[in-house]
This record gives sequence, C-alpha cells and structure tokens, in this order.
Amino acid sequence: MKRIAILLISVVVMTFFFACQQKEESKMLDVTITKTNLPEIISSIKTENIMSSEDILMLNNALNRIGANNPDTLIGLTPRKIMEIQENFIKENQFEMINVTATRIAMNMNFDIKFLGLRPLLDSVTKAQGNTLFYQFTNNSDKPIKKIEGLLQFYNPQNQLIKQFPIETTEILQPKMVLRFYKNFAHNENEPRDTIVRNHFTELIVKWQPTLLEFSDGTKIEVNLNK
Repeated sequence: MKRIAILLISVVVMTFFFACQQKEESKMLDVTITKTNLPEIISSIKTENIMSSEDILMLNNALNRIGANNPDTLIGLTPRKIMEIQENFIKENQFEMINVTATRIAMNMNFDIKFLGLRPLLDSVTKAQGNTLFYQFTNNSDKPIKKIEGLLQFYNPQNQLIKQFPIETTEILQPKMVLRFYKNFAHNENEPRDTIVRNHFTELIVKWQPTLLEFSDGTKIEVNLNK
C-alpha cells in the first residue's frame, strides 16, 4: 500500500508539473482578421498580457513584412497563421545563410589565399593612378584547381568594410602547389576609401570571401550571390 501511495503521489506531482509547463495561449491567436478588427485584436492581446515578448516581436515583424505593401493579404488570416508564415520565412533565410557559410567553408578547406601587399601605380603616359595587389594561392586539395573567384576585402579595426576587390585566377593550380599573382586596379584619389586602402593597408584587416572554386575535373563549389 505504501508503494501504491508513493506511486499515486508521483503521478499527481508529474501531472501538476506538466500542466504548469504548458504554455498558456492568447485567445486572440485564432481570431480571423478583417478590415476593421486588427487594432482590437492587438489591444486584446495587450490586455491579456499572456503572449511572450518574443511572440509579440514575431507578430509585429510579420505584420510589417506581410502587410506593409499589400495590407489586404492579411484579411482572412489569424495571428497564429501570420506568425507561422513569419517563422517559416525566418527559417528559410537562416538555411540560406547556413548554406552560404557551409559552401564558403568547403571552398576554404581546399585552398588558402594570402595577401602579400599593395604597390601604387602611375601611368607615365596617361598619368592615371592605380594599385597593384599581390597575393598567393595554395592548393590544399588532392585535385588540380582550374578556377578560383572571390572578393578580397579590407576592413578597418571597427570591422567596417572599406573596400573590396574582385579576384580570380584561371591558371591551373596543381595539388599542394603555391602560386603568386598580382592584379591592377584603378585608383581614385578623390575617393576616401581608395586613399585609406592605398596608404593604410598594413593597418587594415584583410578578409577573403570565396565565390567559386572549380576543379579540373569539372567539379564546382559556388556561392550564388544573386539569391
């Protein structure tokens, strides 16, 4: 009998615990939105004071995103449905960001790039100014690399992007090979960002954002920047 009593008490305690754990929901979540009742719905949600701040933010962002350009699209939906749409939208964006991150990591696993320096240029005939960027690639893979594309980016110590330069190479890079390259870019002395890069590149943080890696066998790893 003692064991049975203990068991019953345990069941009651667990039932009470799970009941307390259940999230109380706003009664307004399933109210259908019309042309006139949206302010009333929001006012009732505030009066109930049940919805979490995270859910309120989710609902607010959903209303702004979905209803900003075409408010009529909200008619017939419920706050719950709008929040579901917003959550799916956020998840989709997060998956896209994860995909870009994973793709770039995969590219960087196969090669290294090292920025070697910058040298100012001056055309003796046209007097046009330019900068030559020097860099090297190392093939860390076990296959020849046919093409590399990406952006060489210069950031200040506050992590603000100052300028970026498109870099590409189509020279075959054999496994474990190191090749040095250079590329010329125009310099605008009236553009402050150009001046910062030219005169202070040793003080800037250089980052590499790969966009394409193509092996000689046709295999490609690519980031779609137009998405």
